[in-house]
Amino acid sequence: MNVHGKLASGIVLVFLEFLAVSSEAQTQTTGRIVGNIRDEQGAIIVAASVSAESLSNGEKHTGVSDESGNYALASLSPGSFEIRIAAVGFPTELFPNVAVNLGSTTTLDVVLRIAQASVEVTVDESPPLVRTDSAALGGTLDSTTLSVMPLPARNAGARLA
Repeated sequence: MNVHGKLASGIVLVFLEFLAVSSEAQTQTTGRIVGNIRDEQGAIIVAASVSAESLSNGEKHTGVSDESGNYALASLSPGSFEIRIAAVGFPTELFPNVAVNLGSTTTLDVVLRIAQASVEVTVDESPPLVRTDSAALGGTLDSTTLSVMPLPARNAGARLA
């Protein structure tokens, strides 16, 4: 074998080792959760907040649903996650034990129900501020107010001593 043949075979070996190392570097060590968020009538929900918290180490990931109602949380370490989905006008949904496996995708499609309206009425038994039974005015005057009020028998500019 000549020098060029040895050099070419050496280059091929280095190239093959590079391919082996790069393929090992691409080995999947994480998983993902994907899904679609809709309401009970099937309408997509845009900008819903999606969060995932690992039950084993507290790792947190967040995302938002896109204009098609789709979301994706990538690079999740394998294990169980608590998934929380919140959107304006809907109660927050909680999925407590969603499994993420090594190198795989878990699909979690969600249907949110519309939040129930709640109204609170407080009845107060205090007297009304406006009298509706007569045109009479009433009020309480203290001694200081009485001492500075002008009286018909006195000069309006004079004060009581």
